[in-house]
This record gives sequence, structure tokens and C-alpha cells, in this order.
Amino acid sequence: MTHRRTFRAGSWAGVLLAFATCTGACANGTGPGGDVVDDDSGDTRPGTAPGSDGGLSTDASDASAADARESDSATTKPTSEGGPAEGGGTDTGVAHDTGVDSPPPPPPTCGCYSGDGDYCDSAAQAYASGHGCALGASTSSGDLLSCSHGTWSVKTQCPNGCTVEPSGTPDQCTPSTTCSGLSLSGFISRFTGMCTGYPGWSPSNQCTDLCLQWVANVCQTVGFSGNAISWAGESVQGFVWVPNAPNSVPSPGDVVVFGPSSTDGVGSAGHVDICVSASVSSSQWQGFDQNWETDWNGSCYPPQLVTHNWNENVLGWQHLTAPIP
Repeated sequence: MTHRRTFRAGSWAGVLLAFATCTGACANGTGPGGDVVDDDSGDTRPGTAPGSDGGLSTDASDASAADARESDSATTKPTSEGGPAEGGGTDTGVAHDTGVDSPPPPPPTCGCYSGDGDYCDSAAQAYASGHGCALGASTSSGDLLSCSHGTWSVKTQCPNGCTVEPSGTPDQCTPSTTCSGLSLSGFISRFTGMCTGYPGWSPSNQCTDLCLQWVANVCQTVGFSGNAISWAGESVQGFVWVPNAPNSVPSPGDVVVFGPSSTDGVGSAGHVDICVSASVSSSQWQGFDQNWETDWNGSCYPPQLVTHNWNENVLGWQHLTAPIP
């Protein structure tokens, strides 16, 4: 037998009423008994928005994207000047050019602008300044300089200053206005028989030592150099070179220069003495000599008066232009 379940009309009405009641209550957020189930309009939690079903809002999505960008930027190597460059290199930000200029090259050395000879330091420095060159030697104001083949050196210091001569004439130390040296006869008296040297010259007790003492005695710059034979023709302040010639004789105080002579015992270095007296009418003349090979005293051939003749190898003499005291 087939059984059929039947509903009364009243039962259907109850079901429909219950459904309608539930639908309205749920829409208002209340369940059976009036308890609050949910109210999206009152939820202010971050990341939710009214009317949503609890999902992330657009703002939350934007924040996530910003977080992602911030994370990316934190791992990106800065490329600004002074920081690490992208790719692991290092940019120090320092230019390769240090900005320090190289020193200029030294000026060229001045030539002997008036030929080989003697120059006052003041004149030489003025020439160097005007021609962009240098002397290449350490000098002081008042020095008398020597220039030979473009090489400069200090010849002597001038205690009374230096006199610049006209072009073509060597400059010279200014002579003292007074000289307290000995007369020729006084000089002979003082040095006769006494082995004599001169400061800075070696070996001592040579013919040149006595003559240098004479030059200093007459208050002239001691400008002679080298062996005796090199004094022939040398340009020295206070003296003028005179070659030996017939009818010409030295004056008292002149420095006479001898060349080598086996007869007279003069070697290759030559010999010098001081003329005491001479006459064109005589074949003999008198000089004051040291190291003329007579009268050895155990230490030297001391200064002495010697009678010479014109058969000896006399090359000439340095004529003293300054007055004898």
C-alpha cells in the first residue's frame, strides 16, 4: 500500500511565516533570540570596509604594493656620487686630476754675455733678470764673478764693493781708498830669510806664496791662480800683463814671470818674483825671490834678493797699476 505524506494548509502557512521572519532578522544582524551576529557597519578594523565580507580593501592592497616597492628599493644599490654603484663597483667621487700644477722647468744658464772674464755680481744678476736665465752659481752681492765658456763661479769677495766697467773691460773689485801696506823696502826687510806661505795655497814656501803676500800688501785682490807659469797673460785686478820685449823692463813692484829653463833650474811650473830694480841700459836687474834654488836653509829656499839677467827665460811681467805704499 502506498503511503503519502500530506501537509495541511495551515502547516504550509507556518513554514512560510517562519521563513519570512528568519529572512528579516538575518538582514538586521540578529539571530534568534535577538543576539547580535555581525554588523559590518560598526567594524572599524584596518583592512576592512563597510559592506565587505571581511576581505582586504583596495587600501590594503595599495599598502601591500607600497611595502613591496619599499622592500625592492632597500635592496637596490645606490648609484649616487660617492656611494656604491650598481653592479658592485665603487665610485669614490674623486677626480683623477689632482689639480696640482707641475713645477716649471728651471731657467737656462746665462752665457758669458760680454765674453769670458770677470763680472760684478750686481751686473750679472741684472742681465739674468732681464733675459730669463740664471747664473747657476751661489753668489752674494758684492762678489766678483768669473765666467768661462758659460760656467759661472765666484772669483773673490770684494770688501769695498765691485766696480762695473764699460763693456769689453773686465769688472773689478773697488780698491780701498787707503792702504796700510808696507813699502817695497819695508816688505823686503820683513820677509827676507823667512820661509813664507800664503793662506789656502799648498804646498807652502813656493815662489807664488811670496808674490801673493806682496799683492795683498799693496791692497789688491789676490786674483792670481795656478802655477807660476799660468800667471803669464792672466787678467788680474790692479795689474796689466806686459810681454817681454827689447827696450822694455819691469818697474819696481811688478811681478815677473819666468818660463821653464834647464840652465836656471826652472821647471815646467815656471817661476815668479818681485822686481826691485831694472834698467834698459843694463843686462841685469834685481828681484826679490823665494824658492830660487840658492841658499837652502834646511826647510826652504827663503826670500832673498837675487840678481837676474835677460838671458833667463823671462816671459814678461804683471805691471802693478796701483800705487805702492
